[in-house]
Amino acid sequence: MTVVLLAHDETCVRSVLAEGLRRAGLAVLTAADGVAALDTAREAGPDLIVSHYRMPLLGGPELCARLLACPATRRIPVLLLAAPGITIAAHGARPANLRGMLTGPVTPGALLAAVRAILTPAFRPQAATV
Repeated sequence: MTVVLLAHDETCVRSVLAEGLRRAGLAVLTAADGVAALDTAREAGPDLIVSHYRMPLLGGPELCARLLACPATRRIPVLLLAAPGITIAAHGARPANLRGMLTGPVTPGALLAAVRAILTPAFRPQAATV
């Protein structure tokens, strides 16, 4: 099953987006800040990390850099969620693991479409149980 790590510092946003991904058949791990996201990525090795651009302790661009520096996490793709007007270019070169950026407000449907686009053909929803 495909595992997505969703890192967002706003509890309500994190819950709504995680539920949308779960309903689509994805396994979802969550983190409330960048340091927790980095620790979870090292431990769980998710297929994709979705991270808020600005978070406490470690923001999205810094998280990308730290993931790239670790052999166990350097190949994990990252999707950033940002406020309108935020661009990655403002922080230098685009990190090699960054696959895209959605600007908000981000809906569960828009997030799922972006996740599927990044993970295809790796997208493997959980089989429905009857």
